[in-house]
Amino acid sequence: MRLVFIRHGMTRGNSLRRYIGRTDEPLCGEGREQIKSRVYPPADIVICSPMRRCIETAKIIYPNQKPRIYDNLRECDFGDFEGKSYEELCGNPDYESWLKSGGALPVPNGESGEAFSRRCADAFLTAARDCANAKSAAFVVHGGTIMAIMEKYAVPQKGFYEYMQKKRTRLQSGLGWGENRYKGRDRMSVLIAVTPLFTGFILDLIIGDPYRLPHPVRLMGKTITELERALRRIFKRKEKAAGAVMAAIMLILSAAVPTAILIPLYRINIWLGAAAESVMCFYTIAAKSLKTESMKVYVALRSGDIEAARKAVSMIVGRDTDKLDEAGIIKAAVETVAENTSDGVCAPMLYTALLGAAGGFVYKAANTMDSMVGYKNEKYIKFGYAAAKIDDVLNYIPSRLTAVMMIAAAYMLGFDGENAKRIWRRDRRSHASPNAAQTESVCAGALDIELAGEAYYSGALYKKPTIGDDIHPVENEDIRRADRLMYITSWICLAFSIAVRAVLAGLVIL
Repeated sequence: MRLVFIRHGMTRGNSLRRYIGRTDEPLCGEGREQIKSRVYPPADIVICSPMRRCIETAKIIYPNQKPRIYDNLRECDFGDFEGKSYEELCGNPDYESWLKSGGALPVPNGESGEAFSRRCADAFLTAARDCANAKSAAFVVHGGTIMAIMEKYAVPQKGFYEYMQKKRTRLQSGLGWGENRYKGRDRMSVLIAVTPLFTGFILDLIIGDPYRLPHPVRLMGKTITELERALRRIFKRKEKAAGAVMAAIMLILSAAVPTAILIPLYRINIWLGAAAESVMCFYTIAAKSLKTESMKVYVALRSGDIEAARKAVSMIVGRDTDKLDEAGIIKAAVETVAENTSDGVCAPMLYTALLGAAGGFVYKAANTMDSMVGYKNEKYIKFGYAAAKIDDVLNYIPSRLTAVMMIAAAYMLGFDGENAKRIWRRDRRSHASPNAAQTESVCAGALDIELAGEAYYSGALYKKPTIGDDIHPVENEDIRRADRLMYITSWICLAFSIAVRAVLAGLVIL
């Protein structure tokens, strides 16, 4: 069941920054207009405090539903402080003692914070049980009531005052009820949500893969190797089952490890958590290393060293490279840049935008498994089946989004954008993989060259359809052009991913 908590609209006492608990004030005119101006989610059942301000709020938001009234969901009884402001109470010894206790002491002729919280928590349980068969319920209650319920039942658990989404004022330095005027916190939460993604991308542009430092993807590779060895022994001839178990373990570990690290760091300090998540995002993006490795091929060819070029390209492709001529080497480099614009750069950013660093690592785990065991040879046709299918599923949407972004990048760079769009429409399915030709076709069209075709893998010839038209023969500069296309596409994807992350952060806050 989905539960929605809505604080009542503003009353005159709220606008004057007074403690309003048992006083049964109606909404003021401004409070009514604020409620009417906002959009609220639908609810099957509406639950209310007995106070007029809550009932009026509920009738404005849900005019066709009769609210269920629960007496113990009412606001705290502020006793002798009721209806008075901080300025009026300042200097009162009872008030000063109550403030210093953090609301733990009973208010003179009123309630203690403990009694109030217990009352609200018990009333919430009763109300929740009464509407257990509904799909959704809206609680239209008081700010303090919401905070008390969240302190008791929300996960992860936080203190009472941590649920106060309002600017700290003198009025609110006691139990903190009053007019909610704080909007900056929402903007700060969005900033913190997008910071790791942006920072991780910039770190990759500056540093690239740190070859001499431990890398999570290399650790994933070692874990996959060890799991394969162990699971083949355990499952023996049941290779598909062994591969499926390995895939499940890797995906769970890839989500659990970053989550287990980030949760306590965010609890210690929100910027410490953001810094750690920025480093994690940096490790999932591989734009600079893709450019660095492809440029090694470019430099070797420019110097006329065909053997060095074959060796360089063998580091970034899976095909046999020992007999490739210059054109074959260039095509192989351009193809891997085009395909990995999605696999190595955009897809990790998109999953990070949706699910944070854990989403990026889950994607990298799937991609790494596919690159290690997702082959259709005798050794891996069964064992790598699950890994290959998971990679296909996770790449389905990112590869297509990246292709569209790459078409936009082609126009921005002055490449042949029209041909990029035409070849993408024609050749985007010209590959055994449902995803690989998406970006390869755009790149081929943008550069007016022909890619793919037959290639050797482990000594065996594989005849594959060509992608693109041979408008111009491939040349060494096409590697640099592909890199430029990759970078501009990456920037477009970063902007899109940050927008998605910001919207999701805003929805969570709302």
